[in-house]
Amino acid sequence: MDEKQLRECVKKFRLKDCKQGDQGYKRVLLQLFGYTGHGKSAFINSCMFAINGGKYEIHAKAEANDGCVTMERTAYQLTPTLTIVDNKGCTKLDHMEMLEIFAQLGNFFPINEKVERKENFSDYLSRLEEAELHPNDTDIVVPIFVYSAQKGLLDQEKLSLKSFLQTCKDITGFVPTVVLTFTREFDVETITRWKQTFEIMGAESVMEVENYTEKDPIQERHSSFLNIINYALENVKFCMDRPKEPKLERIKNKETLLKLAKAYYTKYRIN
Repeated sequence: MDEKQLRECVKKFRLKDCKQGDQGYKRVLLQLFGYTGHGKSAFINSCMFAINGGKYEIHAKAEANDGCVTMERTAYQLTPTLTIVDNKGCTKLDHMEMLEIFAQLGNFFPINEKVERKENFSDYLSRLEEAELHPNDTDIVVPIFVYSAQKGLLDQEKLSLKSFLQTCKDITGFVPTVVLTFTREFDVETITRWKQTFEIMGAESVMEVENYTEKDPIQERHSSFLNIINYALENVKFCMDRPKEPKLERIKNKETLLKLAKAYYTKYRIN
């Protein structure tokens, strides 16, 4: 599809038009996560630019270097059905940061609130219990892992990421889409190696982009961002072809989170 067709598909997407209807869901959340300074906020600005057109605007404040600006999960509406959610960057994507992301993907932590990683099991459990006061089972969460091609991956990180991506799939039903940023300075061979690396770790789709910036707002890359969004929505449509039970899935996800949290905090004897 060309740029115009992609934009039209994204804008007209509605959950009620899926084969089984909306099945109780009301919106799709594209939940971003990744390391600090890898381009999550700039990716949001670029997606909004690609969909809305007009003049490039800063919606999500982005840091030019590795500094962390985003401290909350801030939501930005792309269409009436689709919202993209920024996230606090991870410093090392350790188990504590992973547990926070897993809870986000399971709709247990509300958006537009400060991201606070819990140091012990009792605090983490309390946050999950607080979420039951206002349960949210009407959002379909699609995970998107934003990663800078300028960075390297250690072998131990690859093992951890492979397990992490699988758990993201277990919770959401979707294998996280990997978005490679800062790709302009690399040749095709280098980018291909990056894609192969993530595919070995279980990724099914690795897409490269060069985020727009205030210094580089020329409308020449809209299709790359629209392709990522449309790919996510196609996955949602495929998933929605099957009967869904939002409330039961929430119960299952809570059991998964508790099991993971207990294993982590017990291993390191953090009560």
